[in-house]
Amino acid sequence: MRRAVQLANRRGLHARASNRLVTMASRFASQLTLAVGDLEVDAKSMMGVMLFGATLYEQGNPPFTIGADGPDAADALDALAVLIGERFGEMD
Repeated sequence: MRRAVQLANRRGLHARASNRLVTMASRFASQLTLAVGDLEVDAKSMMGVMLFGATLYEQGNPPFTIGADGPDAADALDALAVLIGERFGEMD
């Protein structure tokens, strides 16, 4: 399963937002990935997500894809899409 999303917060996928994403992704049994262009990273890897955030920043914050494969894939996609849509709980 895949879902296209885009960051809404001004600061992008910085360290605190990356930590929140990895923490939430790690709650699910499914394999979760983030992909943009030729780059695909494990959404449960802090280093991978930080690299992904830097790539998004360099590319001008394009839409990207969350991928999920496993027993709770639909729930994981929903949860991550909400987290991203709500700007990781940040006000700006």
